[in-house]
Amino acid sequence: MLPKMKLLLLAILFNLVRSSNGLAVFRQKRSDDTNLSVLETVVQQQGAKIEQQEAKLQQQEAQIQTLQAKLITFENSHASTPPVAFTVHFTNDAADNGVALGPQQVLKFDNVLTNIGGGYNAQTGIFTAPFSGVYCFFLSVMSTNTHTSVYIAVVKDGSILDVVFAEGQSDFQDQGSTQVTTHLDSGHQVWARQAGGDAVRGGSWTIFTGYMIKAD
Repeated sequence: MLPKMKLLLLAILFNLVRSSNGLAVFRQKRSDDTNLSVLETVVQQQGAKIEQQEAKLQQQEAQIQTLQAKLITFENSHASTPPVAFTVHFTNDAADNGVALGPQQVLKFDNVLTNIGGGYNAQTGIFTAPFSGVYCFFLSVMSTNTHTSVYIAVVKDGSILDVVFAEGQSDFQDQGSTQVTTHLDSGHQVWARQAGGDAVRGGSWTIFTGYMIKAD
């Protein structure tokens, strides 16, 4: 009877041990499943962040390409437009008699100091814009001391932009000047012409300058 009881007790202990090991394995499996689920969630979150960063990077690359294209266009447009500038005055000066002028006469400055771009024509006294853009013109006029006051207009395609006045009879060697800016389309013209009086001082006493500030 006693040996049987021992065998029974051994069998019960064996079953208890096997059951305990099975529970531990089950608990470990549940823990592993939970850790795997957390890991998968973290991986998914990191993947979403990576996708967002890749989208931002693509957007920034597109912006950089757009800016590079604009820069190339800007450089090409300005590199293809050469400078334009001229400075002219009269060669001769008859002192008190100066250079005689008639009504509405264009001042044909024959001494060309600068004519970059070839816009000024010494035969006509007229500047023709070779390119469209913003231009600046400067005119300085000295009156004679024996003639009446003189008025010289800066004219754009027949419209007066400004008028210079000088009067040398009461103000010895009086000199007037003006500076104007205007937009010119290619082919538009600017010149200086008589608007009153019959003479100006020649030489470098009366001088006309123009240049392009910025091309379109």
